Amino acid sequence: MSSQLQQFMRIGEKLGIHSQGTCRKAVELDRLCEVRCSGGGLASLSFSGSCRTVLCLELAATSTGVSVDRKLATKLSGLTATSYKSSLKTLQHLLDLDTVYSLRDIAVKFGCTEAVSMAQDMLARYRENFEVTASDTTKEDVDFDKPLFSCAALYAACRFLKIKVDRPKMIELAGAKKNTFDNLVGQLQKLVDKPAEQGKSKSNKRVKNWLDDLEYLADQEDLKHKRPTAGKENEEEEDYEDWKRRILAATESCDT
Repeated sequence: MSSQLQQFMRIGEKLGIHSQGTCRKAVELDRLCEVRCSGGGLASLSFSGSCRTVLCLELAATSTGVSVDRKLATKLSGLTATSYKSSLKTLQHLLDLDTVYSLRDIAVKFGCTEAVSMAQDMLARYRENFEVTASDTTKEDVDFDKPLFSCAALYAACRFLKIKVDRPKMIELAGAKKNTFDNLVGQLQKLVDKPAEQGKSKSNKRVKNWLDDLEYLADQEDLKHKRPTAGKENEEEEDYEDWKRRILAATESCDT
């Protein structure tokens, strides 16, 4: 085992990377980085020393589906969170590792294009909620351009629509651990159920209003029928009083 690989494995263990294969991949990326960034460019891009090692380890981990603690990686690199994220993207581009799959590209690859619309809607809702609830530090650590989010949204939509897809291969493309992938899928699925519940609530509300209106109209109709009846009863009471007075008057005349 070369001293370079030993160095990468030592730093990799601090980041939770215990796979020798992932560390070997990081060494390859480091050598490629040195070739492509020759001529003094490494120092100007901050790709030197432990910083470059950490960046290559994270890129290698991402490509092999191993998760890395971004906060710890940033600390070990000696950069700020913003500088680390920018440097990672730049190095990813220099090493031709920034192949971005759109959600539709992934859907075509897995044969589930009918789930694209729902997946896009779920991902948009998730991102909107994230922007509102997440802290600034958390926002810096999350990159929605990673295939993890597109793959998870597409898989969540496929489960809702009962479309079968190759889950292991989708997790592999997402470049994340199984638990991380499943957790994100679960959060996205909640965004599918929520609109349905809201719609049900609105439907119940409409039925209630309709019933209230029906009862109101029925009451009004009863009042219409009751009003003439009340008038008729008054007339009958008045007729009875007249009849009573006439009888009394007749009785008094007879006594006289």
